[in-house]
Amino acid sequence: MQSFFIQCFLILLFFSCNSIKKENLSASNNLKTPIEFPDNLNWYKDSVIEDSLSGISLNQTYNFLKTKKNKKIIVALLDSNIDLNHETLANKFWVNKNEIPENNVDDDNNGYIDDINGWNFLGIKNGHESVFYSNYDSTRIIRDLESKKNIVLDSTTETHIKYILAKKIYDQELKQTKEYLETYENYLKRYEKAVTILDPYLEEKNYSLEKLEALKKRDTSLSKQIRTVKWLLTVGYDREWLVDFVKDLKVKLFKSLNFDYNERLLIGDTTTNLNDYAYGNNHISTELNEHSHATRISGVIIGKKTDSIGVTGILKNGNLMPLAIQPYSGNEHDKDIALAIKYAVDNGAKVINMSFGKPILYKSDWFFNAIKYAEKKNVLLVASAGNDSASCDLKDHFEYPNDHNYGQNEVTDNFLMVGSTNKVVDSTFVSSFSNYGKKNVDLFAPGNEFITAWPGNKYKKDRGTSISAAVVSGIAGLLFQYYPKLTASQVKHILMDSGVSYDLDVWVGKGDQKKKMPFSELSKSGKVVNAYNAVLMAEKISKNLK
Repeated sequence: MQSFFIQCFLILLFFSCNSIKKENLSASNNLKTPIEFPDNLNWYKDSVIEDSLSGISLNQTYNFLKTKKNKKIIVALLDSNIDLNHETLANKFWVNKNEIPENNVDDDNNGYIDDINGWNFLGIKNGHESVFYSNYDSTRIIRDLESKKNIVLDSTTETHIKYILAKKIYDQELKQTKEYLETYENYLKRYEKAVTILDPYLEEKNYSLEKLEALKKRDTSLSKQIRTVKWLLTVGYDREWLVDFVKDLKVKLFKSLNFDYNERLLIGDTTTNLNDYAYGNNHISTELNEHSHATRISGVIIGKKTDSIGVTGILKNGNLMPLAIQPYSGNEHDKDIALAIKYAVDNGAKVINMSFGKPILYKSDWFFNAIKYAEKKNVLLVASAGNDSASCDLKDHFEYPNDHNYGQNEVTDNFLMVGSTNKVVDSTFVSSFSNYGKKNVDLFAPGNEFITAWPGNKYKKDRGTSISAAVVSGIAGLLFQYYPKLTASQVKHILMDSGVSYDLDVWVGKGDQKKKMPFSELSKSGKVVNAYNAVLMAEKISKNLK
């Protein structure tokens, strides 16, 4: 494809005497109507210049690297349980060679028994299952602090400030959950009442808009029930969706927001003691009907396609280290996060992918000490920016994990937060769900309309800033793989500095907060990651390293 669907100019830059091309693009705000692309679910690998898509130029990258030596690296995935038996992930998982499988002995004396491929920090004591539902951090903070006399009386203390913030977050979440539950339970009742009347008139109970319209023409006495079901279907609420959503709201209300529920009693650890780390289990591939997230992210980072089976991820020569910390509902515990980071670092991971988010930290010192530990060991951490269509720079939408201590200066230089872009470069370039922020989001990456792995050898479309973070983690792993002398800080800044710039205004936010902003103002770098540019920059920097 030679022409581009927006007015743009391409600038070819060269690296000193190497004369290596670098992609750069600046698109004007005088946008034309975008052309319709074919259903290309690998678009994110394409080239800005050659294919006119806002991809990461992965094909050009591997063409450039094909004659170069590389070493296998490990990417750790702090996520949910994972499908270890998925066909596209076969032979892609890290193996702890110092541990004898299933002998119920801690052979390597690291505190984790039979940790062959990773560890489940949510494992229930004396069992194979995982904790399914967790408290929110706001619930934990309020419960813990209110159980201690006079701990929050001094309004100048950091503890009191955190308590007030937790109360605000908790009260907002509780109010919204109760309102949603009342609304959607009402929707479900109306739906079920209507279909009880309509069921006898529809074969196989097929509630499509076309079937309902045809039924309305045959029998006008059913128009009220048909109108109810059509409206719910039009806005995307079929019965299955409504049942699941009401169930999730009840889980939030009675588990995540419930002070009397504490999932750590099932795990059996002492939550106030970071040195109490011998908890959980090695069963990281269970309950996959509900836990699909880690499998989906793995396909993007490290999937391997054989013939016509599977998906091809970004990192060809690498292993994945799955560390389960993500419950089905509720917030990840900072103790699990900190220990998982330490586990990943101690076992050789070079990149740690973290595709989860929360508005407050339960034990902030544990988390920040963990990322500082990773920095000392030269490990890069990559996090998703979140899917709230909001600015991460605002206190009400601050997103963790983050390397900013409650909006202050960065505490390390080995952390990247990633937002999501679409394939069409126009005013909708930033994915409608993506968070953004000039101070807290470092860069953007493709994160919409992906095909990836799902549990049970399935493949489906996916989207989210989790996908964007996975893209960046894969490229970061590629840089460490081919240029092992680079530090985590250097890799971070290479990814930010070598990205592609887009000079256009885009829509961000939602509802009455929706507005247009320059794309360059939505992240610290103002760019979209590009693998080819990153490799060229890494090539130059590495040649100057001893």
